[in-house]
Amino acid sequence: NLPIRNRKYVIVLKGDFILTKRVDLVDYVKLVIDGYVKLADDANEHMFNIEDVSHVEICGGVIDGNKANQTATGLMGILIRGTTTSDVWIHDIEIKNCVHSGVRSIGSDASIRFKNVIISRVVSHDHGYDGIYAACLEKGLVAECIAYGNGRHGISGDYNLDTQVVGCIAYDNGRHGIDFEVGDRVSIVGCISRDNGYSGIQLLKTSRCVVIACIAMNNALSASASGIIVQGDSTTTLYYGVVVGNYVDKAT
Repeated sequence: NLPIRNRKYVIVLKGDFILTKRVDLVDYVKLVIDGYVKLADDANEHMFNIEDVSHVEICGGVIDGNKANQTATGLMGILIRGTTTSDVWIHDIEIKNCVHSGVRSIGSDASIRFKNVIISRVVSHDHGYDGIYAACLEKGLVAECIAYGNGRHGISGDYNLDTQVVGCIAYDNGRHGIDFEVGDRVSIVGCISRDNGYSGIQLLKTSRCVVIACIAMNNALSASASGIIVQGDSTTTLYYGVVVGNYVDKAT
């Protein structure tokens, strides 16, 4: 790994690339994609792996997971994992066509927390599962992202602490537009979720979480899906939600 320093080492990928092997990022690196990176046919790999490192940044360009030509399951465009990973910034990038999810953070168990992870201005679409799966974050931020056309949820996560989802748009996803579960102090603020197969916004088994100034419209309406659902303990709060063409269900 590179030595601890006050600034990042910048690597620029300029042009179009076919990726045959997973890229493992190291500490204090900024990866700038100035072009198009596509996973090779039958590569069956995650594309970019961030594991037990800190001060890592990925931005720019397009990442294409080429899901139609992979046989493995669970493949991510950008995967955040490990036990000590922190200070990650993924921003201003388009991620599409991954077998599983565009961006996914996942701990080895529910006690793992990745601190200071920011996912901002990411467009993530047409994945087999989720556009952005932000799990196990502490003081995390998902901001101004767009997620559409994904097989499961647009933006989702679980086991988060003090995490904010701000100014995001989720539409035309197979299930929930925005779905966060088993979290504590998760805030959904100023988001738009429309035309999704289940609920617009769902907070399930959450505590001390809020939905503020969000719009949920034209999402599926059924006994288990609606505009905005907040379900948790008695401290869960729902207010200032703007709902169009749906209903608000606050369950405690």
